Amino acid sequence: MKTQTAFQNILNENLSLLGMSENQIELSGENGKIKPGSNKETDDGGLHYLNFEYRQVLVIENMPMASLALLTLLAHKFVNDLEDRHNLDETEIEWSEHTIGESLDIEITFGVREPVNLVPVENSPIEFAGKKWGFENGEVLNA
Repeated sequence: MKTQTAFQNILNENLSLLGMSENQIELSGENGKIKPGSNKETDDGGLHYLNFEYRQVLVIENMPMASLALLTLLAHKFVNDLEDRHNLDETEIEWSEHTIGESLDIEITFGVREPVNLVPVENSPIEFAGKKWGFENGEVLNA
């Protein structure tokens, strides 16, 4: 899932500014849905076959309270830079004190839509408009 990988990278790049380590962060997806694509060929000769929609969940344990503002800015910018956010869950944040006056447990969620584009291949069970379609170079929903 490209979005989850990209979000993980942004967080990892800013761990020192956030005063955290990688083992405090957990990223997962939930409520996944497979929705039809446009079934139209893309500008690069691919086929927009489907959209994978899900809710991205970020859980952080024991984050320094002082890092909350930076974390919300990073999450807001990341989500705003995503394409095609029409009818997706907005960004939500929940927090609770982990250590009174010092740290928080955080959960941030937002909706994601990842288009799945296929390319012409020689052998595939997916046929559309007289062509067989599959993933380029074995790519599945990875970055």
